[in-house]
Amino acid sequence: MYKKRSTKELWEEVKATTEKMVKDVENYTRSPEQVKEMLDFMSRFHQYSFRNQALIRGQRPGATAIGSFKKFKDLGYSVQKGEKSIRVWAPSTTTEYQFRNEAGMLVRIPAGQADARIKAMAQEGRAEKKTRERFRLVPVFDATQTNMPVKDYPKLYPNRPMDYTADPKLVEQLAVATKQWVKKEQIEEYTVEDLTQSDLAQFKDEGQKGFSLPGAARQIIAIRDSLPESDKIAVRIHEMAHNALHQDSQDGKTTPEREFQAEMTSYVVCKHFGLDTGENATKYIAGWTKNGETFEFLPVQERGKMLGDVQKTAKTFINSISEQLEAQRSQSQTRAKKRETGLELE
Repeated sequence: MYKKRSTKELWEEVKATTEKMVKDVENYTRSPEQVKEMLDFMSRFHQYSFRNQALIRGQRPGATAIGSFKKFKDLGYSVQKGEKSIRVWAPSTTTEYQFRNEAGMLVRIPAGQADARIKAMAQEGRAEKKTRERFRLVPVFDATQTNMPVKDYPKLYPNRPMDYTADPKLVEQLAVATKQWVKKEQIEEYTVEDLTQSDLAQFKDEGQKGFSLPGAARQIIAIRDSLPESDKIAVRIHEMAHNALHQDSQDGKTTPEREFQAEMTSYVVCKHFGLDTGENATKYIAGWTKNGETFEFLPVQERGKMLGDVQKTAKTFINSISEQLEAQRSQSQTRAKKRETGLELE
């Protein structure tokens, strides 16, 4: 049963939860394996802010799908007795009247408590009605804390990850979707083999799988044509991450930091869609960061911001690629109906 907390208890909870989040950020950026573990988690909760992802991960590492008590109840399920809630930040909008009293002090009156005098002051311009957005910690539960069967978990996240590695046809669909996404972003994609010598001058070494030109007048990405299709997808997302995150060449980021962010973004997005690039991602991150030592001396807040930027970018990428997948499916259904009605020749 929910127990209302006093102001002191609430602030203590906020302080403790926030401190734990900061510690988690520090811990999970110390080695490639720990980064990979956190990114796995991020891929499942891409719709949440990085701050909330860290909160959920810190309180329940094995979380699968989150919902409020009411959400589960509306779906016909209940939270199991004795389960402790997970706390996440949620926006809360309040409307109030503000004015200065005779002593010059600012007075705030919640709109619901405003009487005729206050409303009259607002009409006369002596009080101002304002809407403010705050964030407060609210209780939620993981599906594993309820009597919801595993088969119904997708009800909590309709756009759930699919195992594209299980079916080559699905890999093909994801390849088409990511190519269309790149095109929609008005970025040109080439194979490395088709590039000019001028473009190839951007390449750092022969083992490089691809590259991009963020900050340049001509926005392009290039991928080696000899790579397997699933690897091309990962490289495509990696290079698009550079495009999204590193347009400003004067942002102070080092090359390892840029590669760290791009590979993390690619890993999160690929993981969401069922492409597990974990082994390659771990080696890549280890190579660029000297097994995480590169970031050892960065302030925790800076590491947190880097991961927050990854989360926002991954979320945007996932939504955009999902739109392209849905468009593909819609077109396929339309063609199928035309064939059935004889409106389209085989």
